[in-house]
Amino acid sequence: SNGYNISNVTINNGNGVIIDGNITIDNLTLTNGHITMGNGNILTTDAISGTWNANSHIIGLLKRTSSNTVAKVFPIGDGTNYRPVSLIPQTSINSDYTVIYKNTAHSSVDFSQYPNGTPTGTGLHSIANGYYWDITKGTGSTPARIALIWDATMNVIAPTDIVVAHYNSNTSQWENIMGSNIASGTASSGMAMSDYTSSFS
Repeated sequence: SNGYNISNVTINNGNGVIIDGNITIDNLTLTNGHITMGNGNILTTDAISGTWNANSHIIGLLKRTSSNTVAKVFPIGDGTNYRPVSLIPQTSINSDYTVIYKNTAHSSVDFSQYPNGTPTGTGLHSIANGYYWDITKGTGSTPARIALIWDATMNVIAPTDIVVAHYNSNTSQWENIMGSNIASGTASSGMAMSDYTSSFS
């Protein structure tokens, strides 16, 4: 497909589906199986329901819109790992956000200098070197909090030390954007939520 709009789609297929092209789905239900988006293609939907887990999520770019301050969950991952992110808009103005999970090191990571090869700002010791979320805020969209969860596969040692960090392309450094928030949970399950941020790149 390329730029199509479909009213209702239910995914209940262990083999999943591949979508090569941009598509808008008004109401999406994930029951079993992944949706894999083609490289650079965007799935836009504002109503997602169903079961989200390691066997049922979206692989690739997911765009959601908002006109309120209710949290928007992005049920994304890489086909093996379920790595959702939630965005909580600050105001009710019409906004949109596009998110993708990447199970690879960010381009800023220099493994030849590990562990000191990752540029970090004040109050940030290091980052998760093997994966990251790429989040884009639409023009004119409201700032949002970013909520990330972890599980036992992510090798968390000190839960309250976990922060949400942002790569500042102007300073070429990772920055702690938690504000006064503190992560909560255990080594096997927890969540970290940032302060409201307007810059995602």
